[in-house]
Amino acid sequence: FVEIALATPGPCLVICDRGTMDGKAYCSDENWQKILSELELSNWNIRDNQYDAVFHMVTAADGAAEFYTTGNNVARWETPEQACEQDAKTLQTYVGHPHLHII
Repeated sequence: FVEIALATPGPCLVICDRGTMDGKAYCSDENWQKILSELELSNWNIRDNQYDAVFHMVTAADGAAEFYTTGNNVARWETPEQACEQDAKTLQTYVGHPHLHII
């Protein structure tokens, strides 16, 4: 998608459903450091240099639990409480990005 955007004349917006930093929220700090080391990356480089802006959409389980469901997404298995916990971990991975927006 980035190649298509670069080939498009004029402004273009690429929206990603998941970002690279999301992976940090799903593994231990030790494993994350191993990944960064192996790929010769840093949290700062991934978080701040890969994205012009980050729009974190808070899970419906947080404040609108009646709209949270696992029925429309086979990859979604968390209880509302687990979804809120995972959402907070995911958001935390982007804290510090200069253009972080929480929706």
